[in-house]
Amino acid sequence: MFPVDESGPGQAPTVGEHAALAVCAGCPVLDRCRVAVLAMPLAYGVAGGLTAAQRREVRAARLDRRARAA
Repeated sequence: MFPVDESGPGQAPTVGEHAALAVCAGCPVLDRCRVAVLAMPLAYGVAGGLTAAQRREVRAARLDRRARAA
């Protein structure tokens, strides 16, 4: 889903993002969707129960963990 206004890093989700996140929250395949979405370069919108800013944060944390493990 693509809300008109999007939050930035560290910001609370916007009203539109909250509405989209509420739809995702009730999805029976949310976990599988999130795994798939995090593997995609999707830069905008709400997908996998995460805002674009949240997805960037998750990806950055994964890269940081990998760098520390190397």
